[in-house]
Formats: sequence, structure tokens, C-alpha cells
Amino acid sequence: GRGELLDVLTRAGKNAIGVDTNATVIERCKAKNLEVVQSDFIEYVCQQPPNALAAVTGIHIVEHLPFPVLLHLLKQAYRALASNGIAIFETPNPENLQTATVGFYLDPSHYHPIPPNLLVLAAEFSGFSRVEVLRLHPVRTPDLNAITDKQEIKDILYRFDMEQDYAIIAYKT
Repeated sequence: GRGELLDVLTRAGKNAIGVDTNATVIERCKAKNLEVVQSDFIEYVCQQPPNALAAVTGIHIVEHLPFPVLLHLLKQAYRALASNGIAIFETPNPENLQTATVGFYLDPSHYHPIPPNLLVLAAEFSGFSRVEVLRLHPVRTPDLNAITDKQEIKDILYRFDMEQDYAIIAYKT
């Protein structure tokens, strides 16, 4: 991508490498003096030795993968991570009704939405000992009490304004 996370990690003194297939974004990251590799992300992770990485992050990658390929990626990430390593994968949140019915489909390369519970289960199946869900980027926080006093209606309205994305944080112990 644009290298925002890579820039933050590099400025924090971490040894971080970005991976992308897009030559344009690779050149833009290199112009910012960021360490980047032009490669397929899954191939790159598969080439890493066992227990070699402290962290693996994939921002808006998993929704582009068929489920068997996603499982392969998670298993390879687990294999490549050192003890106490973490994997972070962010994806659109299909719990948000706007994201699930419209926003997700604006990118024709998206394969299918992945509910948080399914991605957690896939990470656990791949060997991760603990997986947390972090919901990100709410549309807004309306005062639902000002709209209605019926909890059922509040629950429905919340689904339109809730977080548009989520990330799993998966731990290898």
C-alpha cells in the first residue's frame, strides 16, 4: 500500500519490510526511504524461515482470497512467526450493513466478506493460541437514545453506523 504503517514502524526504530505487487507503490515507498519488496504477499510469507518474524500484518488483503488460500496464508504466517509473535489482518466489517451491502462491492477484486467470528476461527484453526477482534473506523456515533427508546430499533440503526473495518490480532505462544 502507501506505506503508512511501514513508516510508523520505521520511525519507531523497528526493522520493518513492506511487501506489495504494485510497482508504483513500491517506488513511492522507496522514495520515502522505506524498505520494500515487490512480491506477492503470500509467496513472501511462505519464503520466510520458520520462527523468523516478530509480526506479520496484512491490511485489506484477506477479503481478496478464496477461503482455502486464506487458511494457507494464516498457517504460513503462524509457521513464520517466532514465539510470542503476532499477526494482524484488517478487513472490511460485514457486520456494518453499509459495508456489507454496498461498500464491499465497490472493489471488484474483493472475493467475499469475512465475518469476524469466521476469521477468528480460521486463525485459531491455523494454530494461533489467542485471537482478539479490534473494530475500526466507525461511520459516526449517533445518539440513538434521542431517536428511539426501543432497543430493537437502536440495534438495527447501530448496524449502519458501526465500525466499517475490523482487525484480528492473533498471538503465537
